[in-house]
Amino acid sequence: MARHIAFALLLSLLVCGQNIASADFDFYYLVLEWPGSYCKDSSVGGCCKPTTFDAYPLDADFLVKGLYTYSSSGQPVTKCNTTKFYVNALASLIGELYVHWPSIQCPSDNGVSLWRDAWTNYGVCSGLSEKDYFNSTLLLRKKINMLSVLKWKGIVPSNILMYSPTYVKTAIRLALGADVGIKCSKNKFGAFQIDEIYVCVDKTASKVIKCPVLPKFSCGLAAYFPYYSNSMLKSTSSSFDPLQMVTSQ
Repeated sequence: MARHIAFALLLSLLVCGQNIASADFDFYYLVLEWPGSYCKDSSVGGCCKPTTFDAYPLDADFLVKGLYTYSSSGQPVTKCNTTKFYVNALASLIGELYVHWPSIQCPSDNGVSLWRDAWTNYGVCSGLSEKDYFNSTLLLRKKINMLSVLKWKGIVPSNILMYSPTYVKTAIRLALGADVGIKCSKNKFGAFQIDEIYVCVDKTASKVIKCPVLPKFSCGLAAYFPYYSNSMLKSTSSSFDPLQMVTSQ
């Protein structure tokens, strides 16, 4: 009997050890998405106003796509535990999330499912509280200020100009002190357009670092950085009370 108990304890320790190891990560990818490219992505079919848009219109700026936990071998570290997502924990951040981390996919929604997916897949592996995970992401977006970084080197949104992805990466490296990954999509004419920018961030989710591994994407020799305005967002058929959402979920 004692032998069986000892074996059970040993087995549980081994299982716990595996869980801890699987939860370990080495860095984050902060992924910033350009809404102008998303709206013109031929594989998406347009973009829609979030249901919170009337109360919280979007800026013509990069949106947060996610803050992803990764290992130094380039593998995602996900679903480390089953800590639940509670939108009420984000009450003090909700306005910023509506503006900077919205869902502009169609059909429209309020973004909550997007945040829930981010938390249950990656946030639970961060070692941060839910509020700190989202707050750190918003602070990183603001600190990096990617649109200003690009404008500093003459890279501005345009439906006419095309830019060398290599030049864009160089401009960002000069500003941030680290290389980034650039993911492109294609518009309806088959031309590349800058869609997402991957920035490597340290485990404290507070500063940009040199990437242990860079994601590899193809953007061709030149890509658009298309103009964006909120008029590109399709209107929604129903409105939504964002404040009610916070108190009812």
